[in-house]
Amino acid sequence: MEPVIDRYLRIADLSERVYVFGEADWKPPRHPNMKVITLPSDSQLARECFLIADSSTLQAALIAAHEEEPDTPMLEARILRIFKSSNKSIVARLASITEGLIDSSMAA
Repeated sequence: MEPVIDRYLRIADLSERVYVFGEADWKPPRHPNMKVITLPSDSQLARECFLIADSSTLQAALIAAHEEEPDTPMLEARILRIFKSSNKSIVARLASITEGLIDSSMAA
């Protein structure tokens, strides 16, 4: 996240709320519209990247999963399997699943 934090902060400036999931390997700057959800390093989600936008003006999802072991040394050598959709029902379902993860992380 560190190399692209400016993008995340800009998205947070324009959004009601941005949730960022990831390992606690770097502490991002605080932003009132951005909430960081820390994942354990052995979590399956720690091997995935996803962006889900579900609002009245935009429905889109992009999900990428690393195919190789997480300790692959070079980022350029990593292989990703990617799924992208703007289908409203798919995006709504993915948003609902993500909201469940957010709710469970805040209850812990």
